[in-house]
Amino acid sequence: MGGVVVTVLATGPRAGFLAMAALVLLLVLPFGLFTREPPADPAGLPPLGLTSLLRSLWVSPRRHPDFAWAWTSRLMITLTLAMAIGYLQYFLRDAVGYERLFPGSTVEQGVVVLVAVFTLSSVAPTLLAGWLSDRSGNRRPAVFAGGLTMAAAGLVLTFLTSWSAAIVASVLLGAGYGMFAAVDQAMVTQLLPADADRAKDLGIVSLANSASGTLGPVIAAPLVTSAGGYPLMYAVAAGFAALGACLIWRIRSVR
Repeated sequence: MGGVVVTVLATGPRAGFLAMAALVLLLVLPFGLFTREPPADPAGLPPLGLTSLLRSLWVSPRRHPDFAWAWTSRLMITLTLAMAIGYLQYFLRDAVGYERLFPGSTVEQGVVVLVAVFTLSSVAPTLLAGWLSDRSGNRRPAVFAGGLTMAAAGLVLTFLTSWSAAIVASVLLGAGYGMFAAVDQAMVTQLLPADADRAKDLGIVSLANSASGTLGPVIAAPLVTSAGGYPLMYAVAAGFAALGACLIWRIRSVR
């Protein structure tokens, strides 16, 4: 949704970054200004230095294997999303030939349509997956189904290069990510290593999202410019999603 707002309102890179900054301030400031919580009591807390801070960021995969599997699964699946969405504009321009198919329209308008389709397609699966997961107590099936659905979106663009295929892939990508996002966060909160470190450990979980956004272009760029082009890039993205979905079954302490 943020991508749609920025694409519609921004007239250039500078306007786009200003729009993003304004959105962040608009959404975050009310929380900081109006949320009330009791002040923390620093008594009894150990002193915080750089060494202890860095040491606290390490969560041993050997001691907490389920947390490590959940983190790796999230990295793989969000990496698929980063690659699929990040190169959508170039895919429409270079492979689909959007402006040739729709004279008078721009590639940016095509991206807005696909992102809107992605967003709308995620709503019902998000609500349904969350409801079913809460009712059954099972987390892994929804995450698995979401990852495989996202993999299917990548396979569509691996074998088909058309505007219709892009629409279908956006529907699948939105539905899959909706299922994944609704349940994965709930599952991760059940796998946090220590109650006293919940905020820090959730921050480590969020690093999977940040890492995928950084690694996505690094992985995708050489694939797109290779002989395999966009089909190869989307095939690799589909592989990441499928791998992330399968890794979820390595988790033992959550159903």
